[in-house]
Formats: sequence, C-alpha cells, structure tokens
Amino acid sequence: MSNYNENRKLRDANANLIHQQYRRGFKPIWYCVIHLENQEVTPKYERRRLNLNDECRDDAKAIKNILYSKIYGKKWRNNSRRARSMWSLEYGKLCTPHINLIMEKLPSRYNSQEQLFTLLDTDLPRSLRCLPRRTKTCSVGPIYNEHCIANYISKEVKVLKKMWTYTNILTGNSDVLHELNDYDLDLNNKLLCETNK
Repeated sequence: MSNYNENRKLRDANANLIHQQYRRGFKPIWYCVIHLENQEVTPKYERRRLNLNDECRDDAKAIKNILYSKIYGKKWRNNSRRARSMWSLEYGKLCTPHINLIMEKLPSRYNSQEQLFTLLDTDLPRSLRCLPRRTKTCSVGPIYNEHCIANYISKEVKVLKKMWTYTNILTGNSDVLHELNDYDLDLNNKLLCETNK
C-alpha cells in the first residue's frame, strides 16, 4: 500500500473517531491554537522542537494539566462535569509546533473568547516554560462547523516509517494526541459493564 493511501486511512480514522465522539455527546464550542516555544538559543531545545516526539507530547500533557487546574482546581481529574477536549500536535510549514485544541463550554469565568484567550496567551505562559513569553502567540475562536474542525485537526496526520527528520517537517505533520483526548466510553461496553456487576 502506498504512503498516500496509508496516510489517508490514518487521517480518516482520526477524523471518524472525533465524529463518533460528536455522536456520543461531545459538543465543542471553542477552537484554540497554542504555539509552543521555539525561540530558545540552545541547540538541544531547537532539536527538540524539530521532532514530533515524547518531549512535545509531555509539553502538551503539562499544558492540559495547568489549563484544567486553573479552570477547575487541582482535583480537576475527579470533576465529572468538566469540559471535555480534543488535542492534536501539528508542525506548520515554518516548522513551528503548535497544538490544535477543541473544547466544550467552560465555566462562565472562562467561557468567552476574550477570557479564554487571556488564560491561554497570558496566564499559562507564566506557569509553563514550553510556551512563549511573547503575547499573541495563540488564537481562540468559536466553532461554527464541528465536522470541518475534526477534519482540519486531522488533516496532516501521517504514517511515519522512519525517524522524523527536518526535510519531512517541511511538508507538515500532525499527531492526534489520543492519550489527552476526553473520549466517551463505548456505549455498548458501558452497558455490558453495568450488567456484569
């Protein structure tokens, strides 16, 4: 099978998984783009940003933890009423890694474009070294078409046969971060678990 067909299957599978979550009740209203820091002068940090690897994934985990801690407090994982979210990590054409984030309705304190932007652009960078200290490095907007957004955040997912290299970055790549996404349980499995109790 060609790389094109493999990449297309993977993109379709990721988009379909998100569409499936819509059918199960996931209702995102915010689309956010969060750029990771890439202006450090140390070569180690620059190389880190040229690899779609565990370090960038760790940064995304840290961002989610701090973001949800600021919104819901330190015990946010136990809050069953918290807004669900979907995350993907993407390298743009200029090799700048950024996170695509879609989120459900937030508590009223953060549930406006201006308030959410301030949280992501000003408050989070104070707590996280992986985010730029410069302002206006993220964007926040309402979602008008949730199905287009699901396809968009999966658009550059690729099957990687070899180690990620600089030349490949120029064509772009993204990775849906399944370990961070708030997927609803399969309804059939949920019913099966309840009947087995």
